[in-house]
Amino acid sequence: MSLGYLAGSHIGTIYHYITQYSTYLLIALAVLLAGFIAWRVLRRKRRATPTREPATGQPSTRRHSASNAASKEPASSQSAEAKQPHRDS
Repeated sequence: MSLGYLAGSHIGTIYHYITQYSTYLLIALAVLLAGFIAWRVLRRKRRATPTREPATGQPSTRRHSASNAASKEPASSQSAEAKQPHRDS
């Protein structure tokens, strides 16, 4: 049996309800799409916002990268050696 055979003489009523509910479905999809777009835009703005530095007197929670720490150590050890006088024994 096919859907057309079952619908029979009620095709006008079926068509009316399909068009009525398709309007509601289209409105619901438009609202969902607008909400999704707004969510994505707000999420992107939150992620793009740079983190603020802590107020004066508060410890920093930001960690320095390993490359910065490694590059600073040899410079400080060289300057410490340069400051000490050389002793000839």
